[in-house]
Amino acid sequence: RIHNFMAYSRKKRGIEAALSYIFVILLFIFVVGGIINIALRAYYPLKYEEQILAYAAEHELDPSLVAAVIHTESRFRPDSASSMGAYGLMQITPDTLYWIAEKNGETVTGTAEDVLLDPAQNIRYGCMILSQHLQEFGSTETALAAYNAGRSRIISWLQNSDISSDGVDLHNIPYPETEQYVKKVTYAQKIYQILYHIGGSS
Repeated sequence: RIHNFMAYSRKKRGIEAALSYIFVILLFIFVVGGIINIALRAYYPLKYEEQILAYAAEHELDPSLVAAVIHTESRFRPDSASSMGAYGLMQITPDTLYWIAEKNGETVTGTAEDVLLDPAQNIRYGCMILSQHLQEFGSTETALAAYNAGRSRIISWLQNSDISSDGVDLHNIPYPETEQYVKKVTYAQKIYQILYHIGGSS
C-alpha cells in the first residue's frame, strides 16, 4: 500500500509539474503576443477610423486598403507635406485634387493646401482617387501604382508588353520606388485587417 501511495504521489506531482509547465508556456505566449500586438499597433496606428470607414464605404473601397495607403503615404500625419508638393494624410497634389474634383462634378472651395491638410477632406478625396483608379484599371496593384506614379504613366506602361503582358496587370514595374510602394501598401493592408479587423474577410 505504501508503495502504491508513493507511486500515486509521484504521478500526481508529475502531472502538477506538467500543468505548471504548460501554464508558464501559455503565459509566456500570451505576454509576448501582447507585446508584439502593442508594438505593431504603435507602428501601424489607426487614426481617423470613422472617416476611413465612411468614405471607404461611400466609394466601395476596402477600408483596410485606405488605412494602408495612409500609413504608407504619411504614417497618419495630417500635416505631412512632400518635396513634390503633395499634402496631408494621403499625400495628394493640388493638380490631382482639381482633377478628381472635376471628375466628380465638384468645385474646390478655398486653397488646395487648406483642403488637403484637413484630414476628413483629404481622406474623402483620396478615396475618390483610389476608386477612380480601380474603376479605370480593374486591378488593385495597378491602381496603387497609378496612385504612386501617376495615371498617365500607368496607361503608357500597360501598352508596353515588356511591362504588362495583358494590359491590366503590371508584371514588371520599371520604377523601383513604385514597385516597393505597391508591396508596402499590400503588406500594410494585411496588417490592418489582422490588427484592427477591418476590411478583407473580417
